[in-house]
Amino acid sequence: MKPSKDKINEYFVLTIRFLLALVFLNYGIAKLVGGQFGISAKDAMLPVKDLGLFKLFWYLMDQNPFKVFIGVFQIITAVFILINRAMLIGLFLFLVIVVNILIMDITYLKMPGFYDILTWYILLDIYVLYYYRVRFINAWTILTAKFVFVNKYSWWVYLTLPLAAILLGGILIFVPRVLYLLITNPHELSVDLNLMVNDVKLAVSKVRN
Repeated sequence: MKPSKDKINEYFVLTIRFLLALVFLNYGIAKLVGGQFGISAKDAMLPVKDLGLFKLFWYLMDQNPFKVFIGVFQIITAVFILINRAMLIGLFLFLVIVVNILIMDITYLKMPGFYDILTWYILLDIYVLYYYRVRFINAWTILTAKFVFVNKYSWWVYLTLPLAAILLGGILIFVPRVLYLLITNPHELSVDLNLMVNDVKLAVSKVRN
């Protein structure tokens, strides 16, 4: 019996999902076991200006926890692609990550062969998103639906937002640091508090100017 067009398309989509998941699993695990990024000890002794963009980029990407975070995130994305319920999330994350990788490769690696491979992965990802476009559009519609505040405020309340933002981002931002020092190293707390107060004064002076 000849397979239907729908079955062929579904099989093609499953193949793409398996391929994209396999790619990210491979790269994610490679980052965790030290199989990607890094430069030789000899290159590490060279001045930065003599390394070149490729090796400098490879050295910076090898630093932790950044490398571990990217590796774990790629593995999670791969798992999402394989799970039907999380598939759209995984495909969207894959698209965002690979586009960023492509831009970084164009900027730093200057290796056209990778451009073709990454562009092919992007096209395959887009194809699957298009195949499930009804589900994707429904999810996008929900995410971008108009948001209505339950409690509406008077116009003057909105005028206080700049001051509240300064308080939240310029003063309260130090609270976690204070609590951390209070628990781990109380002796350095007074020194850090003085530095924080000076930073706040500097921020306030900039706002006034």
